[in-house]
Amino acid sequence: MRINGVRVISMKRRGSIGGSRRGDVDHGGLERRVKALQELVLPDGECVVGGLDGLFRETADYIACLQMQVKVMQIMLRVLCDPDQ
Repeated sequence: MRINGVRVISMKRRGSIGGSRRGDVDHGGLERRVKALQELVLPDGECVVGGLDGLFRETADYIACLQMQVKVMQIMLRVLCDPDQ
């Protein structure tokens, strides 16, 4: 469809995250996601100090550690697979 010579793309309206509609509160979906994140970041069932803020800080630290591990593995792969060294 074009309006004033500009192509307009229409998009279907989707429900919000968790499938709730406008005005509904779906804390179950949010709680489920927070619990899943907590299990990924703290698999031993450790308690997070600081609530959600603390969990997000722990998550950021976890991501930084994963990034460092990937960099180290990439370096090791380059060194071990390079026949000139």
